Amino acid sequence: TGTVLVEQRGEVVESCVWSPDGRRIATGGHDGTVRVREADTGAELTVLTGHQDWVGRVAWSPGGRFLASASDDRTCRLRDVAESRQLTVLRGHDNYVDDVGWSPDERRIVTASGDWTVAVWEATTGRRIDVLKGHEGRVRCVAWSPDGRFVASGS
Repeated sequence: TGTVLVEQRGEVVESCVWSPDGRRIATGGHDGTVRVREADTGAELTVLTGHQDWVGRVAWSPGGRFLASASDDRTCRLRDVAESRQLTVLRGHDNYVDDVGWSPDERRIVTASGDWTVAVWEATTGRRIDVLKGHEGRVRCVAWSPDGRFVASGS
Protein backbone atom coordinates (compact mmCIF):
# COMPACT_ATOMS: atom_id res chain seq x y z
CA THR A 1 0.00 0.00 0.00
CA GLY A 2 1.06 3.55 -0.64
CA THR A 3 0.33 6.84 1.04
CA VAL A 4 -0.73 10.08 -0.59
CA LEU A 5 0.01 13.16 1.51
CA VAL A 6 -2.78 15.68 1.17
CA GLU A 7 -2.34 19.24 2.38
CA GLN A 8 -3.59 22.65 1.35
CA ARG A 9 -0.72 25.12 1.52
CA GLY A 10 -0.49 25.12 5.29
CA GLU A 11 -4.26 25.29 5.74
CA VAL A 12 -6.37 22.82 7.67
CA VAL A 13 -7.96 20.12 5.49
CA GLU A 14 -11.49 19.32 6.72
CA SER A 15 -12.58 16.79 4.09
CA CYS A 16 -10.76 14.28 1.92
CA VAL A 17 -12.62 11.87 -0.37
CA TRP A 18 -11.70 9.44 -3.17
CA SER A 19 -13.43 9.65 -6.54
CA PRO A 20 -15.60 6.61 -7.36
CA ASP A 21 -13.00 5.32 -9.84
CA GLY A 22 -10.20 5.69 -7.29
CA ARG A 23 -8.09 7.88 -9.59
CA ARG A 24 -8.60 11.27 -7.88
CA ILE A 25 -8.87 12.72 -4.39
CA ALA A 26 -10.85 15.86 -3.59
CA THR A 27 -10.22 17.96 -0.50
CA GLY A 28 -11.89 20.92 1.14
CA GLY A 29 -10.39 23.10 3.81
CA HIS A 30 -10.05 26.34 5.67
CA ASP A 31 -8.79 28.23 2.62
CA GLY A 32 -12.28 27.97 1.08
CA THR A 33 -11.17 25.93 -1.92
CA VAL A 34 -11.84 22.46 -3.25
CA ARG A 35 -8.72 20.85 -4.66
CA VAL A 36 -8.64 17.80 -6.92
CA ARG A 37 -5.49 15.67 -7.06
CA GLU A 38 -4.23 12.54 -8.76
CA ALA A 39 -4.54 9.73 -6.25
CA ASP A 40 -1.33 8.02 -7.35
CA THR A 41 0.95 11.02 -7.03
CA GLY A 42 -0.93 13.70 -5.11
CA ALA A 43 -0.34 16.12 -8.00
CA GLU A 44 -2.88 18.93 -8.01
CA LEU A 45 -5.18 18.79 -11.05
CA THR A 46 -7.48 21.72 -10.35
CA VAL A 47 -8.48 24.24 -7.69
CA LEU A 48 -12.15 25.17 -7.45
CA THR A 49 -12.89 28.50 -5.79
CA GLY A 50 -15.98 30.50 -4.85
CA HIS A 51 -16.72 29.77 -1.19
CA GLN A 52 -16.43 32.73 1.19
CA ASP A 53 -15.59 30.57 4.23
CA TRP A 54 -14.02 27.18 4.89
CA VAL A 55 -15.18 24.01 3.19
CA GLY A 56 -16.12 21.33 5.69
CA ARG A 57 -17.25 18.52 3.40
CA VAL A 58 -16.73 17.46 -0.19
CA ALA A 59 -18.70 14.71 -1.97
CA TRP A 60 -18.25 13.13 -5.41
CA SER A 61 -21.29 12.25 -7.45
CA PRO A 62 -21.67 8.48 -7.93
CA GLY A 63 -20.51 8.77 -11.56
CA GLY A 64 -17.45 10.79 -10.55
CA ARG A 65 -17.96 13.77 -12.83
CA PHE A 66 -19.40 16.20 -10.29
CA LEU A 67 -18.39 17.47 -6.86
CA ALA A 68 -20.48 19.10 -4.16
CA SER A 69 -18.90 21.17 -1.41
CA ALA A 70 -20.51 22.22 1.87
CA SER A 71 -19.25 25.38 3.52
CA ASP A 72 -19.50 27.58 6.58
CA ASP A 73 -20.58 30.34 4.18
CA ARG A 74 -24.06 28.72 4.34
CA THR A 75 -23.91 27.41 0.78
CA CYS A 76 -23.26 24.23 -1.11
CA ARG A 77 -21.61 24.51 -4.51
CA LEU A 78 -22.03 21.97 -7.29
CA ARG A 79 -19.21 21.68 -9.81
CA ASP A 80 -18.46 19.87 -13.02
CA VAL A 81 -14.91 18.62 -12.42
CA ALA A 82 -14.38 17.53 -16.02
CA GLU A 83 -14.96 21.12 -17.19
CA SER A 84 -13.63 22.86 -14.03
CA ARG A 85 -16.74 24.97 -13.77
CA GLN A 86 -19.39 25.73 -11.21
CA LEU A 87 -22.89 24.47 -12.00
CA THR A 88 -24.95 26.08 -9.27
CA VAL A 89 -24.93 27.38 -5.72
CA LEU A 90 -27.44 25.95 -3.25
CA ARG A 91 -28.62 28.77 -0.97
CA GLY A 92 -31.27 28.69 1.73
CA HIS A 93 -29.74 27.44 4.98
CA ASP A 94 -29.61 29.91 7.88
CA ASN A 95 -26.38 28.51 9.30
CA TYR A 96 -23.32 26.47 8.33
CA VAL A 97 -23.73 23.66 5.82
CA ASP A 98 -22.03 20.73 7.58
CA ASP A 99 -22.49 17.83 5.17
CA VAL A 100 -23.63 17.03 1.65
CA GLY A 101 -24.54 13.87 -0.24
CA TRP A 102 -25.57 12.92 -3.78
CA SER A 103 -28.50 10.63 -4.46
CA PRO A 104 -27.50 7.38 -6.21
CA ASP A 105 -29.05 8.63 -9.49
CA GLU A 106 -27.22 12.00 -9.22
CA ARG A 107 -30.51 13.89 -9.57
CA ARG A 108 -30.75 15.16 -5.99
CA ILE A 109 -28.51 16.57 -3.28
CA VAL A 110 -29.08 16.48 0.45
CA THR A 111 -27.48 18.95 2.87
CA ALA A 112 -27.18 19.06 6.67
CA SER A 113 -26.98 22.37 8.48
CA GLY A 114 -26.34 24.13 11.74
CA ASP A 115 -29.83 25.60 11.36
CA TRP A 116 -31.13 22.19 12.58
CA THR A 117 -32.52 21.24 9.15
CA VAL A 118 -31.87 18.87 6.29
CA ALA A 119 -32.59 20.17 2.79
CA VAL A 120 -33.18 18.21 -0.41
CA TRP A 121 -32.30 19.91 -3.72
CA GLU A 122 -32.56 19.26 -7.44
CA ALA A 123 -28.99 18.86 -8.65
CA THR A 124 -29.56 20.27 -12.14
CA THR A 125 -31.42 23.44 -11.17
CA GLY A 126 -30.40 24.04 -7.55
CA ARG A 127 -34.09 24.28 -6.59
CA ARG A 128 -34.82 23.31 -3.00
CA ILE A 129 -37.35 20.48 -3.05
CA ASP A 130 -37.91 19.96 0.66
CA VAL A 131 -36.75 21.02 4.11
CA LEU A 132 -36.78 18.31 6.76
CA LYS A 133 -37.14 19.44 10.38
CA GLY A 134 -37.21 17.63 13.69
CA HIS A 135 -33.67 17.68 15.02
CA GLU A 136 -33.10 19.57 18.26
CA GLY A 137 -29.61 20.72 17.38
CA ARG A 138 -27.08 21.15 14.62
CA VAL A 139 -27.40 18.49 11.89
CA ARG A 140 -23.88 17.25 11.23
CA CYS A 141 -24.25 14.39 8.76
CA VAL A 142 -26.55 13.07 6.04
CA ALA A 143 -26.63 10.03 3.78
CA TRP A 144 -28.85 8.57 1.08
CA SER A 145 -30.04 4.98 1.20
CA PRO A 146 -28.55 2.86 -1.60
CA ASP A 147 -31.89 2.85 -3.46
CA GLY A 148 -32.30 6.64 -3.14
CA ARG A 149 -35.65 6.39 -1.36
CA PHE A 150 -34.55 7.55 2.09
CA VAL A 151 -32.26 10.05 3.75
CA ALA A 152 -30.63 9.48 7.14
CA SER A 153 -29.40 12.40 9.23
CA GLY A 154 -27.49 12.76 12.47
CA SER A 155 -27.46 15.55 14.99
